[in-house]
Amino acid sequence: MGESTNIKTKKRFKPDFKNLIILIFDYIFVLLGYIISLMTLCEVDAKFVNAAYLTTLVLVTPFYTLGMIVLMYIFKLYVNDDSVDLLIERRRLLIVNFLACIVYFAIMHFLDITYPYAYFILGGLFQLVFTSGIRFVYQFLFSNKGKSVAESADTGEGAE
Repeated sequence: MGESTNIKTKKRFKPDFKNLIILIFDYIFVLLGYIISLMTLCEVDAKFVNAAYLTTLVLVTPFYTLGMIVLMYIFKLYVNDDSVDLLIERRRLLIVNFLACIVYFAIMHFLDITYPYAYFILGGLFQLVFTSGIRFVYQFLFSNKGKSVAESADTGEGAE
């Protein structure tokens, strides 16, 4: 009779500073990844970039990035849960990036805008590196629970 039951509550998006910062950086760096991708494939001077490329980049890519943010939310990448294994989070991030790249390619194909395939590959790689890097840097700087990075480096903690 005196048994206690543990009820697990569903982890939800908690609008705090961490999630807001990561969300903003995700948006900025995904856009930046595709801009860098286009600029590496074309001459840096804007007169050599096809006008359709620039128009599409300005009109479609921001909405694609919002869709990617929604995918990240669906895959629980904005959930405050310190118990989530880093490997699980990285796997989710890899899946989201892969799905988002395929969706972006499909959108461009549907709109009949022909980008070089290297644009999608480079953009997807930049997107993956940037979104992973954001989480790595945040974890490196703020995961020591009250200790500064210098203190944890001195004691050897934080490298779990």
